[in-house]
Formats: sequence, structure tokens, C-alpha cells
Amino acid sequence: MTTTITGENILRYWRTGANLTQSQFATAMGVPLRTYEDLEAGKATIRPVHLAAAQWGLIILAADSPLKMGFLPLEVSAVIEKLTKPTAEAVQPASGIQTTVPFGLRPSSET
Repeated sequence: MTTTITGENILRYWRTGANLTQSQFATAMGVPLRTYEDLEAGKATIRPVHLAAAQWGLIILAADSPLKMGFLPLEVSAVIEKLTKPTAEAVQPASGIQTTVPFGLRPSSET
């Protein structure tokens, strides 16, 4: 989906919501300014790689922002919240599975 439900360009929606200039958002996405301008103007097709770059750029910018998660569009922050929510499976390995610790990272009591 490259537009919002109101038909607005999704990149423009995310950029203005984060109060960024086109140049700032292009830099965060890792694309040249001209490419970003073409994407936002509809002169170039927004592909999944552009959406992923935009979301990742917003996440990086949010990490440096005092607003943190409040900096992100709701759909992006919801994904982060889901990923960072601890689960029983993430805390405890399944029975019968051995966990390994990389060399040099064992607790001092085991060395």
C-alpha cells in the first residue's frame, strides 16, 4: 500500500507526521534527494524496498529523538511494540534445546 486511506502518498504522510524535510527523510532512507522527490511526487513507483527503507529510517530517527516511540507513525510503532514485547518463548528455551554461549562470554563463575 503506497497511499493512506485518504489517498495521500504514504511517504509524504510519514515524513510530515515526523516533521521532517524531504532532504532529511531521503537521508534517513538512504536514497538520493531526487529519488525521494520523485517517489513523493508520484513520478516513480514506490516499491516495497522504499517502504522498508522509510520505516527503518523512521526507527533510527526515533531512537535519537526525545519523543522515542511517539515520533513514529502508529503502524510502525505497533510493529516495534510487538517485537519488543517479552514472551515466555523468548525468555525460556523449549525443553530439550541446548543453548550455547559464544566463546569469551561465559559468566566468570563458569571459567
